[in-house]
Amino acid sequence: MSIVIITFALSILLSACINHAPTWMLDAGLAGAVLADPLTVTIDAGPDKTVTARDIVTLDGLARASRESGSLVFEWIQTGGPVVELSSTGIETASFVAPSLNREASLTFQFSAQLAGRDLKNDSVTIVVEPSSVKE
Repeated sequence: MSIVIITFALSILLSACINHAPTWMLDAGLAGAVLADPLTVTIDAGPDKTVTARDIVTLDGLARASRESGSLVFEWIQTGGPVVELSSTGIETASFVAPSLNREASLTFQFSAQLAGRDLKNDSVTIVVEPSSVKE
């Protein structure tokens, strides 16, 4: 629910004419409206996970605006660990195949969302990749 604060100016004018009763005029002009609930974007890159080498991993972000006001633009980027190829980086979900490794490794990803003309919001998630226990 949005709270709207409205301010206005009220003018009262008393005019008296000779041989006539006084006349009252009322003018309530709207001076401006201010939204007390500013537009905010909340973002969550999802929980950290532990997966096994060669698993298909889905990154599932969530971003919402506090009220209806246009489309959000999304982006996933990898910020650390062995490089993987992300699919669909411009939507709320992206996926990749966990790399085959000899030892445990952490991969970090940043999820970003932006509403046109507003600040960019970011959140990160870490995916720990454990080596497969099956020998190739």
